Amino acid sequence: MASGVYIIKNTVTNKVYVGSTSSFSARESSHFSSLRKNRHPSQKLQNSWNKYGSSAFKFLPYFYCPVKDLVIWEQVFIDLLNTVKVGYNIRPTAENNRGWHHSPESCKKMSEKRKGKPLTEEHRIAKVRAQLGRVVTEESRIKMSQTQKGRKRDPILVEKTASKLRGRRRPPMSEETKRKLSEASKRQHEKSGPVHPSEETRKKRSESKKANFESKKAQGIVYKHSEETRKLMSEKVKAGLAKRRLANL
Repeated sequence: MASGVYIIKNTVTNKVYVGSTSSFSARESSHFSSLRKNRHPSQKLQNSWNKYGSSAFKFLPYFYCPVKDLVIWEQVFIDLLNTVKVGYNIRPTAENNRGWHHSPESCKKMSEKRKGKPLTEEHRIAKVRAQLGRVVTEESRIKMSQTQKGRKRDPILVEKTASKLRGRRRPPMSEETKRKLSEASKRQHEKSGPVHPSEETRKKRSESKKANFESKKAQGIVYKHSEETRKLMSEKVKAGLAKRRLANL
């Protein structure tokens, strides 16, 4: 893992940002992630990124040195390249931020600032790509499960989420999509026969639904279908049963 001084260079204006790190790859990823999210600590660098775009910037290892000398050499190059006045550095003095944490007040301010701020499409894509191929260990699954057990969501938040979903319907599928789904279902049926959940699975599903209902009931959140909705659901179930009977003839 190489350590040393690096620069982030704007290839259009030739202005640079100077920093030091014990891992060039990790630091590059951290800088560009903050810039894509519009949250970089150097407002000068962030403004330039927003103006010229990501393609105008390059991360370049500039000088290799031991970890214990990072701050010394960072200061040398900040002064030598004059990056505070004609570059993107904000602080005139190089400092080691290792082990430094934001105060609770600062964390609260940053959290309030980010609330309700929509993610850019580029940021959304980056988040999805970051999760692709990720394998969660069994130990991590157990920890996540234990963290969620007994956790109750804020009733106001639950109602807010539910109100957004009420009345929403999926867009109608095209005839081609329906045909493809039907063919895929038929191939699966021919290959392995109809799939029925085991008795144990049925029991787990039933218990889960009961627990969910009781939890909502305890919070005073119980939803009831309208008569019109009940009628539509009943008709769909009957139509589905009729199709299955015809298929088995």
